[in-house]
Amino acid sequence: MTIQHETIPIWRQRLPLIVGVSVLILAIIILVSILGSGQQSQLVSSTPLSDSPGIASSELPSTLTAISDSLELFGREYAKIASGTPKDKTGALDALNKAQATFYQAERSLSAISSDQVQAIDANLVTLQTVLNADKPDQSTVILTLVRVNQHLGALLTMLQKPGAQ
Repeated sequence: MTIQHETIPIWRQRLPLIVGVSVLILAIIILVSILGSGQQSQLVSSTPLSDSPGIASSELPSTLTAISDSLELFGREYAKIASGTPKDKTGALDALNKAQATFYQAERSLSAISSDQVQAIDANLVTLQTVLNADKPDQSTVILTLVRVNQHLGALLTMLQKPGAQ
């Protein structure tokens, strides 16, 4: 009598990875929603923080939220790349480009609040771009970097809420 072993389908082999990535992305989404919920209306002044045109202090919370939202989308789209979807078939590049463009537009105003946080965000955006351009997907680096950048965005948001921050 011969015993035949059933071949495990590829999706079942990768199920723990998919569940793990999904849980981490969900944690990032929850963190972003906690940091961004109802924060836009807490600033009263609309005077610019620096001589950078177009970004007023009253717009900075929504700008930080927009950056965070774009990075959240990037995380979801990058998970597709890590699962084998070709980069050009996902929205990862567009989401990262949008986050970077929004950040660089507000960078000068944000630097007036905390240049250390801004430098850290910039470094994290460069890391995400590097990982995206790499030949081999690196989901763990993306997740860790997204958590870090969201911490820096949250710190900036907290600084904006403090009296006299404007």
